[in-house]
Amino acid sequence: MEKNNIDWDLYANSYDLIVSSSINPAYQELLNKVHRSFSFDTIQPGQFIVDFGGGTGNFSIPLAEKYPDSEFMILDVSHAMLKKAEEKALDIIVNYPDSPYAKKAEKLIEKIKGIIKSQIF
Repeated sequence: MEKNNIDWDLYANSYDLIVSSSINPAYQELLNKVHRSFSFDTIQPGQFIVDFGGGTGNFSIPLAEKYPDSEFMILDVSHAMLKKAEEKALDIIVNYPDSPYAKKAEKLIEKIKGIIKSQIF
């Protein structure tokens, strides 16, 4: 199997812009489809969800907001992408401190920091 030589750290600062609906409607359609598939309370309180290749958290952060009683972990080979996910979660905590997700987002951020520190990839 050929190794993927893309340096995702280089894309981290512009990734969300690149995948935005105006530039990449197919990605937005996929994102919406995944979020709709979780619209029937398929995630139960207390479940632990791992987002492999989670990048900047486009899939898992909205689900974590919707299901604040479950735990989410984002894994990615790019530490820069994980830092962007952390920034997004922090933004929610700062702007919506009373939301149920804000309280859980602090745990998500700690897990992201742990992944970055451990350099498991």
